[in-house]
Amino acid sequence: MVQAARRSSRAEVHRDFESKVPEFRKERHDSQDPDQLDVKISFSELWAGLAVRPEAGPELAIGLSLEDGVYNVDFRVDKLSFPESLSIEERRLSIEELILRNLQTYQKEHLSKILGVGVTIELDCAAPHLCSRLWSELDVVPMIFEGATVIGTAEESTDVDELADSVARKCLM
Repeated sequence: MVQAARRSSRAEVHRDFESKVPEFRKERHDSQDPDQLDVKISFSELWAGLAVRPEAGPELAIGLSLEDGVYNVDFRVDKLSFPESLSIEERRLSIEELILRNLQTYQKEHLSKILGVGVTIELDCAAPHLCSRLWSELDVVPMIFEGATVIGTAEESTDVDELADSVARKCLM
């Protein structure tokens, strides 16, 4: 069933991450012997926000926003399409796999550690095992937030990346 979900759903990157790792940090990290732990190398501590919004047809927009405690560092929006033949469980699994893969890749490529993730209640309903997988597979503390909206906007007009940023800030607080 896992293989079927991976082959059947289609993810399209609508907006990819743009931030880069500082060269001095990357050089210092790459110069270390992998068998020796050097406590001088620090990882950036980040908090994330995740939101989902239904799009036209069987498509979902998934927003991921990253905060460093002061600023929004980066964000990403993926559009995930599901064929009609895909079961609900396979759809849920596709959502979880996409999010976990994006977070793992970001942490590795940006030499960072995500400490907490704010998750909208809508995403928790769409992928109910996501929070437990964030905790068990990535060692990230998930927090579910209800009523994630951006002040001064109608909820229907709020983009998924703005909702993700809103729950990332709530997670920080």
